[in-house]
Amino acid sequence: KGDRDTTKDRIKTDTRRDRMEKLHVDEDINDIVRARPETLLDAFKYRVATMPDETAYVWMNDGERPGDTATFRELWTRATAIAHELQRRKMEGRSAVLLYSFEGLGFITAFWACIISGTVAVPTYPPDPTRLHRSMGRFELILSDCDCGLVLTTTEIVKQMADVLEIFPSLRRYELLATDTIDPALSARFVEPRIARSDVAFLQYTSGSTGSPKGVMVTQGSLLFNEFAILNSFRLPERATACGWLPLYHDMGLIGFVVYAIFGGCHMHLMSPISFIKKPFRWLKLVSDTRSVATGGPNFAYELCTRKISDEQAAQLDLSCLSLLFSGAEPVRPSTIDNFIYKFADRKS
Repeated sequence: KGDRDTTKDRIKTDTRRDRMEKLHVDEDINDIVRARPETLLDAFKYRVATMPDETAYVWMNDGERPGDTATFRELWTRATAIAHELQRRKMEGRSAVLLYSFEGLGFITAFWACIISGTVAVPTYPPDPTRLHRSMGRFELILSDCDCGLVLTTTEIVKQMADVLEIFPSLRRYELLATDTIDPALSARFVEPRIARSDVAFLQYTSGSTGSPKGVMVTQGSLLFNEFAILNSFRLPERATACGWLPLYHDMGLIGFVVYAIFGGCHMHLMSPISFIKKPFRWLKLVSDTRSVATGGPNFAYELCTRKISDEQAAQLDLSCLSLLFSGAEPVRPSTIDNFIYKFADRKS
């Protein structure tokens, strides 16, 4: 690398230990507060010990049909099998880029494998085939900037990359690992690493729409503090049912849905953002059908629901289960929220 300035060289870590100690969270909200996990590995182990056979994630195919499902124990088995392979490749402290489509639990499993093995996860937006040169250029910049040691992906994407590598031969130096080929039995060989709050958990990259993508180092301590802060605000008990459609590589979808499902002990139903954009009704129908108590998204999502969901469709909804709707990631317009509430607030059976 020589003297090249990378994300890891630029940004100092922050343990947030002092802030964690100052954050008061009511122990009666959720049993994770009494468990006092020091890292996300601790939180994951706690859920496996206390809720092993309860559902952690359900992936909704096309946003409507239950597909891949994982209990806390099943997710641990899948993730630790991948984590063992990462340990075998000596990836602790190194960056692994996550390259997955918008469908299924593959991304989630790989992300947790990185978290519990001490590998630095690097979530990325899947390259867009319709804008291949631009999106692959962004992808290559991220690979270089994070000093990527391995690309975690699927068998299908490995096959697709064969043609891409003909166009972008410089990418050949990065090794691809299809995590869906790893035997779950390897879970037994996983050895828990010593993880500190100051260790980097993942790198969050900007979109790169106005310049080169820039990465932010998120430590285990920062991530844990964020989860406690969310818990303190949302006040969701363990075993709450929630759902969402946000991109998993983005901070709201990743921290608010993927990580919180394990930390908070939620039963999380997820669909792809494409399923939502094509048919916004799917989001609120999922809330109604699963009796979710919490969900959320950016301002435009509420606008889309208000405009695109017909009165006939709205009549099919029972949203009386909801106790929490959150909005963020972009400016929140009061008129949007008012219009949404006016149209959907009385949708009860």
